[in-house]
Amino acid sequence: MKILMVSSRIPYPLTAGFRIRIYNEAKYCRRAGHQVGLLYLGKPEEYERYKAQLAEVFHEVHVVPFRRAEALFNLFKCLFTPSKPFQVALYINRQLRKTLERLEGGYDVVIGNTIRTAEYLRKIDPAKTILDFHDAISYNYENAVRCTKGLKKWVYRTEYRRVLRYERDTAKAFRKAVIISEDDKAYLQKHGADTARLSVIPVAVRDDIAARKTVYGTAAREICFLGKMSYQPNEDAVVWFCHNVFPQLRERYPDVRFVIMGIEPSKAVCELERLDGVTVTGFLENPFERMAACVATVVPIRNGAGMQNKVLESMAVGTPTVLSPIAAEGLGGQNGVHYLAAERAEDYVEQLSRLLDSPPLCRQVGDSARELIRTRYTWEVLWSRWESLICASAQPEASDGVSGAARL
Repeated sequence: MKILMVSSRIPYPLTAGFRIRIYNEAKYCRRAGHQVGLLYLGKPEEYERYKAQLAEVFHEVHVVPFRRAEALFNLFKCLFTPSKPFQVALYINRQLRKTLERLEGGYDVVIGNTIRTAEYLRKIDPAKTILDFHDAISYNYENAVRCTKGLKKWVYRTEYRRVLRYERDTAKAFRKAVIISEDDKAYLQKHGADTARLSVIPVAVRDDIAARKTVYGTAAREICFLGKMSYQPNEDAVVWFCHNVFPQLRERYPDVRFVIMGIEPSKAVCELERLDGVTVTGFLENPFERMAACVATVVPIRNGAGMQNKVLESMAVGTPTVLSPIAAEGLGGQNGVHYLAAERAEDYVEQLSRLLDSPPLCRQVGDSARELIRTRYTWEVLWSRWESLICASAQPEASDGVSGAARL
């Protein structure tokens, strides 16, 4: 089959969850013998930088330039269109729409990634389209309202209402759609969405992580966080941790260090390096080697949605993970076996102290986590679900009463 993937941004490098999902989905489609094309909004210089990596999984790539002036005009119009989220309006592009209309006849299946591509998929044959929600963005924003102040709080509250309404309507409009966890699906259903056609396909850990933690109880006493550091939930997590947890931990263990790894550290994240024992690395070519040398990974996410790639990656490496209830959602693991859960600052201090004091506990949690990933969250395990859905989309189907992805 010929499969076209549509994205609002380039799916490389593998520094964010949406990129990991799109790129590896394409990789396994190609391994199964399908031809995979890519259509996305972006900068031509980005493509030039990563075209070799994209060519490894996509047989053709179409880049439509993101025009700032058009995006700003769309945002202005969106002020008077409360039914449409700002983040959907931001990525509406006439050239991309025309390009998709020109290309889609040569493809058997078209997969749109996130609700930002829903407006494009509405214009083509509904029988051959799949919309991958990824996570419930409205759930993320509802949590963000509780953790932000001032203008940010107003923006999240406003966008939350728009996104939730849009997600409800979009779930009803598409015949085939995907979301990454039962928790995200249940959230949309709780808020009135028709989720009957919404399939759950979890996040799969990227398959190029070679680092494995094999030594426990070394002299190095580092804990780490890994993520895209311009992303608000990640920024909030490390700022909260550095100011509320890390000082208490340093009182018990003066030599312990906290390493913040990840692309695009914000100003607030960079300023954390002023604190004793905190290192901000920025982008690392292979952060997993550093992670494997750490005593633990912390994921103190206070707002967000969906499964966390950073959790799966730490578990795949075998580094014990201390995480928040939100970060544990959709994982299906067991607290005390596959990870250690914490919510208050005191909880994090206690759980990290247990790991710092007990190499055998570190090994036990790390080994259990690695086994959970091996059996549930690899692409080898989850690919069959994608292939079944893709093959079903390429087959003619009888009318089910849905007249296509109706325009909102």
